[in-house]
Amino acid sequence: ADLIFKISKFCNIATANVFPTTDSILHCLCTFKDCSSTNMNLCCIPCISQLSTYHLLPVIFIGAGVMITLFLMIQSCPWTYYIYCLLPVTVWYAVIKEFRVIKNIINLFSTFPPTKSIGYLLFFILGIETMVMSFFCREVLSLGLVAFAGWPLQSKLFYRNKAMSLSWIFFCFTLALFPLMPVVGRSPNITLVTGAGLLTVICTLVFCTSIKMAKQQIFEATVKKSVYVAQSLIIVLSLYIVNTTHSSLAFKHGVPLINQIISWTILASSLLIPLISSTFLFQRLLSIYLSLMSAYLLFSTGYEALFPLLLSCLTFVWISLEQETIQFHDISPVPKVIRNQLF
Repeated sequence: ADLIFKISKFCNIATANVFPTTDSILHCLCTFKDCSSTNMNLCCIPCISQLSTYHLLPVIFIGAGVMITLFLMIQSCPWTYYIYCLLPVTVWYAVIKEFRVIKNIINLFSTFPPTKSIGYLLFFILGIETMVMSFFCREVLSLGLVAFAGWPLQSKLFYRNKAMSLSWIFFCFTLALFPLMPVVGRSPNITLVTGAGLLTVICTLVFCTSIKMAKQQIFEATVKKSVYVAQSLIIVLSLYIVNTTHSSLAFKHGVPLINQIISWTILASSLLIPLISSTFLFQRLLSIYLSLMSAYLLFSTGYEALFPLLLSCLTFVWISLEQETIQFHDISPVPKVIRNQLF
């Protein structure tokens, strides 16, 4: 505590009655060896400006949100307008808060040759335009997924891990078929919904039998696996609700009350169960996916039930390939520790 007070006093932070943040302390520690008693104040000006900017940023965006809210209230706009207008405020706050990362990316691009930098810039613009065009013509997303399928070939991952690379290509091409399919809801197909749920349960059981709970006791591993077993049973329950509801509606009996109660219970539990799952990356992602899948099946009427299953598989393959790339290039020792814990 005495060291922190001395550092804060050295950086003129204590006089402002503001407790120093970790960034400001580290910055002052880095510049302490270059500062003498004569230029102490000049050397710590970046600390003060960085601290003041960090504290002013939330105030600026909160003020912008209040002004937008007051304007919408004066105009007596519907509540949906508040979502449309306030959501960009939170998004831009998250972006500007990570301005240092954006600045590092810009500096990284400046180290590339001009032709390579222009190529990356055109690639990013093409990706953004593809997302915009998908609002008017969703078939464009298929072209983007087909382009993504070539990533292992371009980065030479295919020769280091062929199994994962082929899985990436397969799931990309499979997901590329969904934008080409007709709009869902016109002709319900509960068989596909049931098949998607059963495939999810099978994949979960395979994952639970092959998973390695690193540095955990047998009791803890049993508890964590029991969470996935419970979520698999909830998915089976969701399939039962979907089939019985479809049969009841076919006979024009309406939705049974018990089905409504169970559906709302599944929806509420899907938000809470992932909190008690393992904190390891793949295990936590699996728990989140199972919770979302149990609720998603209740809203599905056809082939769209297969989409989250394939998308989650592609996500797991993507993380594995990124870990493979990090280990190959030896970027940082931290990902290796994470990889050892996961596998």
